[in-house]
Amino acid sequence: TRLLDVGGGSGAFSIAFAERAPDLRAVVLDLPEVVEVARGYRDAAGLAERIALLAADAVRDPWPPDQDIVLLSYLLSAVADAEIGVLLDKARDSLRPGGLLVVHDFMLDDPPGPGPAAAALWFLQYVAYHPDTVSFSRGELADRLRRHGFVPDPAEVLIPGITSVVRARIGSAS
Repeated sequence: TRLLDVGGGSGAFSIAFAERAPDLRAVVLDLPEVVEVARGYRDAAGLAERIALLAADAVRDPWPPDQDIVLLSYLLSAVADAEIGVLLDKARDSLRPGGLLVVHDFMLDDPPGPGPAAAALWFLQYVAYHPDTVSFSRGELADRLRRHGFVPDPAEVLIPGITSVVRARIGSAS
């Protein structure tokens, strides 16, 4: 019933989930200027009482605790390599026992190779603007999740050739 949408942008995912799950309460955490954009969409959807907005830097500022679900969509591919671990630790610390981390992002094929082409091009675009970002495959993301105390499920393709989703729960770090 509690969703933390980190780097939630316009709030589109939180709005869609709240429209389908009447008991859901969500928090969209994003930079102040982005939260103002989300405010308009949230208010137009009539969900101001169920979707809170938190103006914060996901890497530097604290996250709300006791969440059932933490969603990181298109976030890990947009930050510096060193910040990925920070975000995964914050996600773990924000989740209640039994909570679920959902990572939706661009992911390369396993073993790491040149494709899929569309996902590789998205990563290349990020590197052009932020040279400290990194690309990762589904398997590499699963390894990172394990190092930060999660037990990941196998990745599932969401947008063929571009994005995948990995769900993970807190477990023993390996």
